[in-house]
Amino acid sequence: MKENALSITAAAPVVAQSTDTYAETLMTEKESYVISDGIGFDSASFTITGPVNYLNEWYETGLVRDIIWKDPDGGICFEGYVNRLQLIIGDRALTKSVEAMANRVVFNYTALDTANNPPTAGAKTTVTKNDTTSQARYGIKTVILSGAECTAATADDRAFAELNWRKQIVSSEVVTVGQGKQPSLKVDLKGYAYMANWFVYNQTGSSGTANSSAIVSAVLAADPNSVLATSTLNIDTNTTATEQFWDGDDLGWKIIQELAMRGYETGSVGYRWHCGVYAHRRTTFKAAEGLNDNKVPYATNKYLPLHRQIRDASDAFIDEAGREWMPWELRPDRLVYTEGVPGRPTYITQIKITMPWRITYQGTDQVNPMALLIRDVCA
Repeated sequence: MKENALSITAAAPVVAQSTDTYAETLMTEKESYVISDGIGFDSASFTITGPVNYLNEWYETGLVRDIIWKDPDGGICFEGYVNRLQLIIGDRALTKSVEAMANRVVFNYTALDTANNPPTAGAKTTVTKNDTTSQARYGIKTVILSGAECTAATADDRAFAELNWRKQIVSSEVVTVGQGKQPSLKVDLKGYAYMANWFVYNQTGSSGTANSSAIVSAVLAADPNSVLATSTLNIDTNTTATEQFWDGDDLGWKIIQELAMRGYETGSVGYRWHCGVYAHRRTTFKAAEGLNDNKVPYATNKYLPLHRQIRDASDAFIDEAGREWMPWELRPDRLVYTEGVPGRPTYITQIKITMPWRITYQGTDQVNPMALLIRDVCA
């Protein structure tokens, strides 16, 4: 195996990169990352040490920074944004995150006409409030709220109050007296699939149906932050008839996950599809790897099955063409045979890499893809 040449670079949040030229190659430790079926690049973390002033600056400005991990071959093995920071100085631990932050509030309510006695309820309507300063820094992050019957003025006040509260990013603090530690900053990342749940997808201009893969492309194109690549390079055609009309304030990635779960049916056989956001923030949408009823890999599989030996000291993964797959090349949606273990191969659902390139993977021997469940992505 090659040397542990992991390179991690940081840049400004994607939405700010046209004006913010910040870029830095990081010196890190305690690195790990996770890649999951239905998400792609999922989560990662590393720790930075250094002068207190440097760590403080990172803590103040580091949220949503764009982070790219490159492997010894120069490929991207993880890409995501900073979701959470924890600064430890002495006995103090400060933590902040964008998880609960929202800088666009969409408030749905039923209009109430108080000119009548008694007041009468009208149509359902919506008021939207934005904090453009936060949006320019981090990107638009939407929360959908629902209220009961109220006047337009009341709804406007409620939405504005919610925005003023939710746009704040507040630090929490824990002090452990007598247990001081060296200054450090723990950086937690999320993959860009999670940012696809920063917006809702509604399309009410047309009805009827379209190919499932066309709806995936439409959702990606609706990203108000233009963070997700609209490239169809890794989006395979799926002709499953899918509704074009969406009016439920559904989150972007939730829709794509739902379409992957619906899969594709041909000859009365159903195939679940795999989805994920990978390198260059491109979405993969493809038929999941699997076996036919005779336990033979589908002819349509895109990847050769991998094989590994339990007692192989090198922990090598070898495909059926004889090529060794490096740890940084491993992904979910692969079939792995373990030599000496009878039965079906494992369908990989999650890969975790802990430096220096220690591999942990989860999977199932139920490689009929329709039997698998995709893990939900939280906003």
